[in-house]
Amino acid sequence: MTPKQADFVRLYFELGNASEAYKQAYNSTGKPNTLHRKANELLKHPIIKSEIEAMQEEAKNRNNITIDNVIAELEEARQTAKQSGNASAMVSATMGKAKVLGLVVDKQETNTKTLTPPVFNFVGVKPVRDLTEEELNIELAKYGNPLPARI
Repeated sequence: MTPKQADFVRLYFELGNASEAYKQAYNSTGKPNTLHRKANELLKHPIIKSEIEAMQEEAKNRNNITIDNVIAELEEARQTAKQSGNASAMVSATMGKAKVLGLVVDKQETNTKTLTPPVFNFVGVKPVRDLTEEELNIELAKYGNPLPARI
């Protein structure tokens, strides 16, 4: 892992925002879409991905975080929001619970298939002006248009 990649991992773990982590680690002034794309490329890199997962696992163990604890805290937040009449906070807590339990998946998470550009294998073609009469006849015959016979 390069030093900048290591900085990216550390910053991503601290900030929780891949684009901002990329921007700071690489001192980038790129456009938001570029930062987002580059950050996502790094997140898919096998070494970086495994390092982030290891750091998350370590933090989870260090803080004794379990799904049950997270669900309990989100339910407590939902009840507090319900009592105060804050519907938006209630929905956020409910959606948080659903995500933790795997009932809701972000579209970005499901669209992990990488699109690859098509590959074209062009065969060199002689310009028509360079074809002999016989070569021209062969090519035209392929399309059902042979030259008329010369007298």
